[in-house]
Amino acid sequence: MTNDAGLEALYSSLESLRIALGEEDHELAQRIVAHHDLQVREYIAANGGEAQAGALRSLLEMQQSLTADMTDRRDAAAAQLRAGHQSVRAVQAYHQAESLA
Repeated sequence: MTNDAGLEALYSSLESLRIALGEEDHELAQRIVAHHDLQVREYIAANGGEAQAGALRSLLEMQQSLTADMTDRRDAAAAQLRAGHQSVRAVQAYHQAESLA
């Protein structure tokens, strides 16, 4: 695998991850992350010191952007869960107050 082909595969993997996340296909996203990790390790093992620092830096920035996106999605889901729990508690309190009246 040449440097260019290896980097192309890594970028393609991250783009596939971005698409899977956008479609909320979490099982596919998990498989892509595991495969991407393996690809990165293989790329570095094969290219070591010959790896293009600038290209790897750009790849890292793309990974960090995806990580930030996943964190935002996680936080939004957690906020929705909290709001749902709060609504359930409010309904329960309302029913309890209604039964006391």
